Amino acid sequence: TKKMDDDPSNDDSEFLGPEERLSRSFICKEKGNDMFKEGNSDKALLWWKSGLNLLQELNEANTGDFQVQNLIVVLNSNLAMVYAKIHDYGQAIEAADAAISIDESKHKSGEQLDPAVLKRYVKALYRRGFARWKVGQLQAAATDLTNVLKLDSSVAGAKRSLREIKKLLAARKEAEKAKFTSGFFDAKGLYEDKEVDKQRREEEKRVEAATKRRQEEEKRRLDAVRAEEESAARKKRWEDDCVGRMVKGDQVESYDEWDAAQRIVEEADRKSREAAEAAEVRKTEGQS
Repeated sequence: TKKMDDDPSNDDSEFLGPEERLSRSFICKEKGNDMFKEGNSDKALLWWKSGLNLLQELNEANTGDFQVQNLIVVLNSNLAMVYAKIHDYGQAIEAADAAISIDESKHKSGEQLDPAVLKRYVKALYRRGFARWKVGQLQAAATDLTNVLKLDSSVAGAKRSLREIKKLLAARKEAEKAKFTSGFFDAKGLYEDKEVDKQRREEEKRVEAATKRRQEEEKRRLDAVRAEEESAARKKRWEDDCVGRMVKGDQVESYDEWDAAQRIVEEADRKSREAAEAAEVRKTEGQS
């Protein structure tokens, strides 16, 4: 089992009770915060995702109440922040949705939110609005940021973003109006509409690049995990072989000696299988 102090992996998480899961998830949150402060966004993402994985079963069982819900909201909101920072706005929206969903039903029902709950709700709502803006979902972004300012008028970032979005919406509206009333765009309307399209295309490219980068990083991580698991499995087979040899009174090989011999056998088996497959193909082709 890996130590959480060194790595966000939680190989023994399935054996943990609710209190230990909650405790470890909080540690993951703090570790992620430290990584983010140090400028290591990738490592922060890993810690926060690990924290969410620990809480998944607790949330499904509806245990832990406020503490569990608060951590889920905070961790998802943090993910939304970092995804937006690296221009992966699609993931940012998804994470913000997960954070918002916990408190939104309470808010819409008219329930008075606790100040701490209200603060986390506003933060997640702002981050979703910002990400929606960057992928060209202007009306949805404007709705989010308007709601942010209704709940907390002091959020300066929301004010600035909303002003820019309203300019883009006005430009889009004027361009559409000119198109349907006169059959052509005037120079100003055409320019503004092109600016909107240009911004959308640039953001789409950044989102695509960020998504590709995340996928490549995930593939490298999975390849490393598989390599580590394969190495552990080979060493287990060597240990079993050593035990068998000692029982028989035979000489025990070092791991390097055993591994070299095994790889020779495995390579021979591979070539034999390939030859058999090639022969089968030739046989099939000869019959057709």
